[in-house]
Amino acid sequence: MRKITSDDFLSGEISRAGKKSIAGIALQFLQGFIVLISTVVLARLLGPDDFGVVAALAPVVALVNLLRNFGLSLAVIQSEKLSENEVSGYFWIQVVFTLFLALALASLGPLWAKILSDERMVPLALGMAVVSLIGGLGGIHGALLHRNLLFGRSTVSELTGVLVGLVSAIIAFSLGLGFWSLVVQQIAASLATTSLFWYFCSWRPRVVKIQKEMLEGVLFGGALTIGQLFQYVRGNADVLLVRMFYGTEMLGYYSRAYRIVLLPTQHILGPVMRVALPLLSRKASSKEYSSIFENIFLFCIVVAVPAGVFTRFFPEDVTSLLLGPKWGGAVPCVRALGLLSILIPIGNCLSTNLIVFKKTKLIFVVSLVALLFALVAFAIGIRYSVPVMAEMYAWTIGVLIIIYVWIVASISPVKLGRLLKICLSAALPLSISTCVGLFFRTQSETENPFLNSLSVLVVFASVYAVLVLVSGGIRGRLKELRAMFTSQKV
Repeated sequence: MRKITSDDFLSGEISRAGKKSIAGIALQFLQGFIVLISTVVLARLLGPDDFGVVAALAPVVALVNLLRNFGLSLAVIQSEKLSENEVSGYFWIQVVFTLFLALALASLGPLWAKILSDERMVPLALGMAVVSLIGGLGGIHGALLHRNLLFGRSTVSELTGVLVGLVSAIIAFSLGLGFWSLVVQQIAASLATTSLFWYFCSWRPRVVKIQKEMLEGVLFGGALTIGQLFQYVRGNADVLLVRMFYGTEMLGYYSRAYRIVLLPTQHILGPVMRVALPLLSRKASSKEYSSIFENIFLFCIVVAVPAGVFTRFFPEDVTSLLLGPKWGGAVPCVRALGLLSILIPIGNCLSTNLIVFKKTKLIFVVSLVALLFALVAFAIGIRYSVPVMAEMYAWTIGVLIIIYVWIVASISPVKLGRLLKICLSAALPLSISTCVGLFFRTQSETENPFLNSLSVLVVFASVYAVLVLVSGGIRGRLKELRAMFTSQKV
């Protein structure tokens, strides 16, 4: 069987990899903007209870999606050599997992309804099982697009899914479907994304026998999944506690606030890290590694963190802009989780070093420590209030960052003094823009809360942008980062 290598996948495209990376990043930023618009629109159509109902089932859905993939997509992306038989084997294994887990999700509906005393969980579980089934059929095709560095095509597929989902949700709402509009949104988005994955990826599965190479990939994926299970528990225990102690309405407030604070990480830092990880991996043994990582860390601090700072210090304005007037109950959660929005991008950026240098044991240990910290914070904080729980959880991420800093100093050539200098270079512009924004907020009161909040955001962003642009050091490093991604060597 002829092996399909990276050269086969990239034949005739290597010289344009850098430009394709930049295009992919730009499209992912556009996707983030559309997701933001979707959040704004749906929050004004539906209420906290509608989002709370769907969020109550989210822990089960997240577990199904985690197990459904079983790390096979990452096995496809990272394998140095891959035969067509192996890819077909991974596809059919994932199909079997997907069918089994979709049936399991549908079957768990009655049990979940009994646990939460909410009969709406039964039909909701059936609807989300359909979403999981459709998504599972496109996982390997999406992984092949990433393996080929075809970020533009994969992002177009996902972006189209977001748009189709938003339109479908609006239509469903106009028909009076209530919280079912969110289910319709996810089914439509999954169907559109999976269909385009198949359209853009010309590979088609064949019926094959299980081979030794496939089992090795499954074992690799299983090892990754174990580590991801720790993250799953950490990311969903709070959802269960909020639902059990405070009900679906408060869960709706909390889930929307949490979604807001993740936007900077997912749609600002995420697109860059998606392209930066392969670059860092190739430069791991090079003298250039420190400089490359420092530039990426600078992007994190200068571009992603400010969104978190605004969320932390202007929660009323963030809530007004993104959610609307009927979401006032979410403001305390947005304020508490705003600290998380500052810390998570930093933690994610630092933790990349563990992946680059393949420190799997350290990843396992740190994930376990993070889980224990989070569970303690949840258990103590939930007894007081949801915002207190969120605040305590955010501080555990701060402790985790200290651990990451120590690890980065131990395993990589990155100098901590230079990272601290980068943080300080952004601290002054952020401090000044925050103070100006707070002062402007006290002086500017209009009859329209949305316009008032928008003006505060414009002032904060404008002052910060000017201060960053006049800083030659920051501007120079950002140019270096752009040059690295556009270089033919990327």
